[in-house]
Amino acid sequence: MTKQITRHLPTCARLLDVLLIAGLVVYVAVLAASSKKVTTNHVTPAAPLGENMYCTPGDIPTFGTNDGLALLPETCYYTDLSATPSPGNVTLVAVGQSVSNILSKAKCGDTVELAAGSSFAPFRAPAKNGDASHYITVRTSALDADMPLEGTRITPCYAGVLSLEGRPAYPCPTATNVMAKVTGETANTSAISFVSGANYYRFIGLEVTRDNNGSSVSKLINTNGANHIILDRMWIHGTATDTTLRGISLDTSSYIAIVDSYFNDFHCQSTVPPCVDNRAIGAGSSATSQEGTWKIVNNYLEASAEDLAFGIPAAASTTAPTDVEIRHNYFYKPTFWMPGDPNYNGLSFIVRDHVELKNGTRILIEGNALQNTWGGFGAGYGVQQGPSILLSPRVNAAGFPCPLCVVTNITIRYNAASHLSQAFALTSPANTIEKFGSGNNNFSIHDDVFDDLNYPGCYQCSKIFTNALFGGTNNSVPPPNDVLQNVTVDHITEVASGVPIGMLSLGGTTAAFPPQESNITITNSIFNAGTSGFTNPGGGTANCAVVSSGAPLAMFDNCWSPYLFADNVVVGGNALTFKNLAGHPRPFCHPPRRKSGL
Repeated sequence: MTKQITRHLPTCARLLDVLLIAGLVVYVAVLAASSKKVTTNHVTPAAPLGENMYCTPGDIPTFGTNDGLALLPETCYYTDLSATPSPGNVTLVAVGQSVSNILSKAKCGDTVELAAGSSFAPFRAPAKNGDASHYITVRTSALDADMPLEGTRITPCYAGVLSLEGRPAYPCPTATNVMAKVTGETANTSAISFVSGANYYRFIGLEVTRDNNGSSVSKLINTNGANHIILDRMWIHGTATDTTLRGISLDTSSYIAIVDSYFNDFHCQSTVPPCVDNRAIGAGSSATSQEGTWKIVNNYLEASAEDLAFGIPAAASTTAPTDVEIRHNYFYKPTFWMPGDPNYNGLSFIVRDHVELKNGTRILIEGNALQNTWGGFGAGYGVQQGPSILLSPRVNAAGFPCPLCVVTNITIRYNAASHLSQAFALTSPANTIEKFGSGNNNFSIHDDVFDDLNYPGCYQCSKIFTNALFGGTNNSVPPPNDVLQNVTVDHITEVASGVPIGMLSLGGTTAAFPPQESNITITNSIFNAGTSGFTNPGGGTANCAVVSSGAPLAMFDNCWSPYLFADNVVVGGNALTFKNLAGHPRPFCHPPRRKSGL
């Protein structure tokens, strides 16, 4: 799904005109810590389109070097169909035949076609020592004309399903099953797996699922050390009620592309231990050698806990996923999973966030649509706040420390998120299950829209601040490399429905336990103060954000050094929230100025 995001920060005078015309009584505050002024409209450029927008033939990356303080991916995977030829023989797998047996006999460059409309047992792709000129293609036997065009996201319509209840509508004038189905049969057997070292496979037009037998299934596809694997126009899904923990696990693999595919029904119940986690796409948990160069583009991604997540690194982990592009996906959680919803299914699925990074570096998150989060799930991880995006470097307690397990060089731009309990959270506190990671820095977050925060009917929204920046306290001091630093938040628009409790929960160590969080820049953005404005997540005087008066300025001064919070519009709240700004020598609005197009 692609969406152009037009930026919303007009001149101060124009913005106030808009607010007054709307009949809003607002308290607007700008902490002016620089000489910059908001003088012009800012229009967010549309996120570049195309599966290979940042990659040219020969896997030549064109991301550029950096986005502000964040390094961009340095490698890429060119996945155009023309670049993955299969010039060899074509073999049809009929109903009742073994896909595994056919693949064992296939040669590099062959095509293996699974009979459209038929079901097949799980199979494992063998290592064949392929190359870029001899991909093995495993696909439905349907004609190309019966499939969506390359570069077009598939939907369940192509498996004969007119619609999925509670999900966004997709076009389906005629439901005809042209996909081939592969079904996992046992809890620990993936529907599709790979021998370590398997390479140069492209899968097209397969439905991958599991039996509806009430068991818990770990993962439907496990790449398991494979490389140069493309999953193209696939429907990958669990069942409506069973526990299915992963759609795809990318652990220990490199050069993997997931494009134009549809994932749904990945969930587990918080009341059925030990389930506290699940995701449509997961990785970053067990690599002992470099993994990454992953392309995740133009997919529908749905899971209750995290739609996509990297980490927690386990005891054996020694590295982080590197060079990942996550672009033009549609992240979604059906609201009938939410307590209090009129159509609530009553199954207590755990719900957390859309994107969660606990391990990873040089990651680009761009041009995605993200919808529906809420709070309330609680376990050993604490009560969840439901951020759309969470950056939180952690490692499993048994594997601590892991010097290369980090969350660094993350770019988040041109995304549109809506119906949320919380926009984003940048955190790294340790708890009883997880320990600090080894890097928490270089984040560039800009030109994003977070709409309909605190939406009507949102579970636990009334208790949740719409953003969080928190990194431990004097009682739980992070290692120096894991202290939050080099964070830029610019041209962010947040719009709330009703009045949230507040806009920012923050905290960290005091100056007595250096280094403190540093180089925090928040500029040119629109926030809603809510009823309380700012808070701290606890810790008493061991938390830098616990101040007796003068919030928020005293909080910033006590927690961040250096920092810049300037040229922002903070709507709502009350005068007490920002009383430290009274008589500030620099006014919010420059003299009214009108320009063409305003």
